[in-house]
Amino acid sequence: MDNSTDNMDRIGGLIKSWAHQQNDDDFVDRLHYKVTTLMLTSLSFMIFAKEYGGNPIRCWASSEWTGSWVEYAHDICFIENTYYVPTGVKLSKFQRTPEKEINYYQWVPFFLLGQAIFYNFPSLFWRNLKSSSGLHVRAILSMTSSATKSLDFDENAKHKLAEFIYNTINYRTHKHNDATFLQKVVCVIDRLQGQSRLAILYYTKKVLFLLTSLYQLVLVGRFLGYSNTFWGFNTINDLRNGAFWDKTGIFPRVTMCDFTIRHPAGHPVSYTVQCVLMANMMNEKIFLGMYCWICILIAITIVNLFQWYNNLSRSSNRVKYVYEALVAGHSIRKVESEPKPEYDEAKTFTQFLTVDGVLIFRLMEINSSCLISNGVLYEVYRIQSKLYEKSLKEEGEKKKKDEEKKQRNEAQKVKEMVDRVLKKRAEEKSKTPQEDTKSS
Repeated sequence: MDNSTDNMDRIGGLIKSWAHQQNDDDFVDRLHYKVTTLMLTSLSFMIFAKEYGGNPIRCWASSEWTGSWVEYAHDICFIENTYYVPTGVKLSKFQRTPEKEINYYQWVPFFLLGQAIFYNFPSLFWRNLKSSSGLHVRAILSMTSSATKSLDFDENAKHKLAEFIYNTINYRTHKHNDATFLQKVVCVIDRLQGQSRLAILYYTKKVLFLLTSLYQLVLVGRFLGYSNTFWGFNTINDLRNGAFWDKTGIFPRVTMCDFTIRHPAGHPVSYTVQCVLMANMMNEKIFLGMYCWICILIAITIVNLFQWYNNLSRSSNRVKYVYEALVAGHSIRKVESEPKPEYDEAKTFTQFLTVDGVLIFRLMEINSSCLISNGVLYEVYRIQSKLYEKSLKEEGEKKKKDEEKKQRNEAQKVKEMVDRVLKKRAEEKSKTPQEDTKSS
């Protein structure tokens, strides 16, 4: 009972994790596990309602058949596979083979649902393994995303987040440096963890999305019974040229069905009926549309993968990104006492961040705003370069000087007040002898 409860909790956690807005990916990732999954699931339910809640197949029954016979013919032809016979071919000369059967018709909704589930595997891979990088990616990006929505992200909150990021990167760097040579050689992943393990996991997720889409193209063709992976383009070309299902046999609307009925006398009688596959009209549009969509996904994912690789793997691009972000962050703070970051300083700071750190800030920019990401990045730079401590020291010294100046001003005011009182008393004393002389 406990195991069953634990399994249900895990399933519920996975569903909640899928439904919750993720802040650690980009738009292309969401096209895969959000948009495509939603499309496939919706289409699956639509076809399921048509095939299992309506009339998926209607067969032309003999006039002497009763209602139960007609229903039996409909059911057996839906359960068993039908086959397509071209209009110009006589049934007597047509030889039925397994390759010519329409064996996908009743399984379409389940296949679409399986596709939808399959598209979530790369995302689950990323969510479960990203924590092994040593960086609290989800916590960091959730904080910045929430700040963007609530518009509540003051300097204090920005500094706390920057301090958390700095301590995380600094701890992981020292942990990697303290590893023995044998550990670095034997465990390659631990060695990569010190530099770009998170980036490698992110690349892997992108590649898995790409492989998933490529596999779906092949899988759909096999499911429909076509050995050619480019069946979608060929079918679209046939439709453009006016060659519809009655000529190509692809997604046929009218098929033949063979079944045998054992009569009470014990003699089996074979029947061949003509049936209409009403859902195939929708199946044609669905699978051709999904074929084009998957091809678009493949093209977008390839471009996106190369963009990420170019942005993260080339050190010059990383330094350029960090330098521009630091300059923007410096202009946001508008602190005249802090000098504008130089390119060489940005280069040194980029080495401290490593590839994973740059990836986090790029994801932060995508999921929140460049204003927040640049501000947090500059705050991490201030902490790393001791500018923050210097700023605190300068503020303390300024506050101390202001306090001393205030005390001096107050002391001066007291002194001036005392001087005025003493002067007034002296004037009063000097007036008293003169008045006595006059009176005498």
